[in-house]
Amino acid sequence: ADRIGKIDGIRCLREYRNAEGEKQRIEGSRLLISAAEAGISGRSLYKILAHEYRIDLEFADDFYVVAVTGSGTQYRDFAALSDALTDLSGRVKNALAIRIPGSVSG
Repeated sequence: ADRIGKIDGIRCLREYRNAEGEKQRIEGSRLLISAAEAGISGRSLYKILAHEYRIDLEFADDFYVVAVTGSGTQYRDFAALSDALTDLSGRVKNALAIRIPGSVSG
């Protein structure tokens, strides 16, 4: 989580605010990741990671994706996610085209 949180435009949150505005801690086996600062919605990030980097995530909404770890998760899985996010951040920073799978371009 710390490594991911250091990537430009990417945030890995340890807590969030629920619908009532109360702070809630993220369960230790989950990573709540946002690329909003890089201009990428949660749903778009989910599609990009799945299609371009072959990374499966548990959930996505307008703002976040959720990655889940388990007993079978290995260091290389975290490294692959971090490397993918680093690559994506660099593409955004260098204004390289990012195609959102399933979107229509005009």
